[in-house]
Amino acid sequence: MPAVSAVPVTLAVRVLKKYITHFTTDKLPQHSSPVWKSIANDIEIQGLWTVDAVRINVRQDRRKILTLAREECGIFIHNKEGISHKLNDSTHDHDDVDTTYDLDDNEKDEDGDIKDFDSNECDDDDERENFDVLITREQWNEMKREEPLICNGRRYPGFKPGVWTNIVSFAFWEQYRLKCAFVFKRGKIHESGSNYAVMTGRCRDRTCRNPLFGIIKNPPGDEGPVFITMKCRDTRFSKHADVKRPLNGKKRNGVQERLLRTGVLAWRKEEAEKILKPGDTGSPFLYDSSTLHQAKKEASDKELGIKPDDRRDVILTIRKMNEVPCFANSILAIGDTPSYLFYATPTQFHTYAEYLRIYRKYSSICIDATGGLVKKLTDSRDKKTGYIFLYQVVINFKGTSISVYQMLSETHDAKFISFWLSRWVQKVNPPREAISDGSKALLNAMSDSFNGKSLKEYINFCFENLIGNTNLEPRTFIRLDTAHFIHSVSRWECFQSVLHKIVKSFYLYCTALMIDCKRLSQLEGIFILTLIVSGTEFEDSIISVSDDCIITPVEARNQLEKFISICNPDLTVIDSIEIDTEKTMIFDQSSCGVDKNGWSLALLVWIDNLCKKANTIIFTGSKLNSFYMPKLYVRLVEIIKEFPLWTNVCTPDTMPRATSSYIEADFKDLKMNLKKKSKITNNRNQISEITYC
Repeated sequence: MPAVSAVPVTLAVRVLKKYITHFTTDKLPQHSSPVWKSIANDIEIQGLWTVDAVRINVRQDRRKILTLAREECGIFIHNKEGISHKLNDSTHDHDDVDTTYDLDDNEKDEDGDIKDFDSNECDDDDERENFDVLITREQWNEMKREEPLICNGRRYPGFKPGVWTNIVSFAFWEQYRLKCAFVFKRGKIHESGSNYAVMTGRCRDRTCRNPLFGIIKNPPGDEGPVFITMKCRDTRFSKHADVKRPLNGKKRNGVQERLLRTGVLAWRKEEAEKILKPGDTGSPFLYDSSTLHQAKKEASDKELGIKPDDRRDVILTIRKMNEVPCFANSILAIGDTPSYLFYATPTQFHTYAEYLRIYRKYSSICIDATGGLVKKLTDSRDKKTGYIFLYQVVINFKGTSISVYQMLSETHDAKFISFWLSRWVQKVNPPREAISDGSKALLNAMSDSFNGKSLKEYINFCFENLIGNTNLEPRTFIRLDTAHFIHSVSRWECFQSVLHKIVKSFYLYCTALMIDCKRLSQLEGIFILTLIVSGTEFEDSIISVSDDCIITPVEARNQLEKFISICNPDLTVIDSIEIDTEKTMIFDQSSCGVDKNGWSLALLVWIDNLCKKANTIIFTGSKLNSFYMPKLYVRLVEIIKEFPLWTNVCTPDTMPRATSSYIEADFKDLKMNLKKKSKITNNRNQISEITYC
């Protein structure tokens, strides 16, 4: 029975995840990297593994601990990692990224290097053939080290690491089209000896392992091309896996520049058209998408100044942003469990203050949230957070939209949103009008933060002032976006059974008429007529609305159609509505269990009187009403309670229809700008990206 490991797999993986930022690419940390000591001194495994034990277990991926740690962090490396090998001596370079393939134990010497390739063995093998590879003079000058290394008074010429392997391997493939993905262990230049230069390597494919031996017999001089004689098996007509060479060195930098300009798919398409010929089934240099995405991510991080350690503790990193001059005083509040971040720059505060100064009684803000911008992160409990949404407060003037306050949060209930807005109201004066879509969580939070009332208390306040003819007004009018409201009505379940679209269209126009009402009497009239049409089964029935007014459903419908033709309400606004399904799902969950009590008695009595007027049938007819929809009748009675939110009855005449189209456009532009770069990850630059895109 084998000995039990001092560190179980689960413990090793948990510890590695803390330092996963050092293992996100196919290039492992160097032998002398301090990360090995940091892992060995981690409190969870301290004393169980030495530094050497950590280095060996991780580099060799023993028991798949590195692979498992990467996968749990969402990192997938297509080309399997292996052991990073040290230099064969201090005077010769090898490409450290090219040696990231796995080696079996019997293929390593005691130093962890590939056993030296024996040229005599190669010469005796009949399966191997010679290939003369042409290297242009420009390529030779690029790959050869300009100045030799000087050590103990001796000169050691050689090749530039990260350059020569890519040049030689691509020239070999381009001229002979072997299917092997050759990686090189070492390349040496001897100023004296039987061969001027020697190169050794092998195919990266585990089932192939085609050994490669290259020589330059004589010094190449100063002019003309250089020929390298390569000796290996000819795999052009053999079955071979589509293995890729490492994307490293100077070539990686060049590819990254192109990826930032064009993207992964465009790069692969352009590169395939450039290097593939008829009959080619692949190329070791046509890198797969995972490698290219990783390279692009590294380049984007470098461009934004993101360091690997910035992802280790996101909360601490963001807190430190206040120490950066351009972000000073921008972080208003931050938390880990639950994860949230309130932020606004001093410039945004100044912009909003100037907006209030200029517009005063006509100031208006829009508040909304969207998902899909920020990935889930791992909190201090080592658990994934919930969906992280971006909340914004946006102002609009003369066609220009500007976000003045933001929040990133995994909590989406009314109390937490109110907490976010209240922190803002402590520093600024609230606006005259606040608009949002139909989310009850947002509406309740807005009413609580700006008016100190719950949403029902706000509605009761508005109605009682309306019927009492008082001049009292709320500090901030809470409004429902017109387009979202009409769109939500159009999706009611009662319309799914409607056979003809004219019926649905008629009732949507009636809803638009009620939205545009500026007097309570107008709203009452249109609402009663709509109830009569939708709630009366026979169209020739006679309803007594009052002592001096009797009407049939047909006459009620004719009056509504006349109003529609005169007012011509616009329903095209709902065509531009884009539904965020993720946001809808989250907010629907947070709105569950809303208290149905708490309405003003005066409001309930008013609604009951309107319903009685629409239902006082003094004669029951016999002709069926094609617009009869009892389920719609019920829904109309429900929504009329909230008429101060979605009509113009309770607002000043100078206030237009409530619209949040500009914040929708702002979110759309933000997502498009971020899509051109990359999906936001949890790093110190996410705030600046979201704020300034």
